Amino acid sequence: MTPRLDPIDTPRQSLPHEAYVNQDWFERERHELFCRTWGFVGRVHDFKEAGEYQTVQAGVHTLAVVRGSDGKLRGFHNICRHRRTELLEGHGNAGPMIMCPYHR
Repeated sequence: MTPRLDPIDTPRQSLPHEAYVNQDWFERERHELFCRTWGFVGRVHDFKEAGEYQTVQAGVHTLAVVRGSDGKLRGFHNICRHRRTELLEGHGNAGPMIMCPYHR
């Protein structure tokens, strides 16, 4: 006969309540987990033509993946260094160059 485990002796399979509701816990996860790992943006066939892009939030960073005129996919921080304006929204085709909506 197998001995029964007391609920106190069983391993925990879930996170504490704070993991789901605490802002400090969330900020720590964003910086230490989501900002340091790969994230799915799209499939190669989602970027068929030069200028096609997709934006994504990766932790605290907003990123853009763009197909260049040379056919290569590249990822960038999706932010103007001067005014911190978001350069691209969602997905689409930026044409031959990415232009800051603030500076034009």
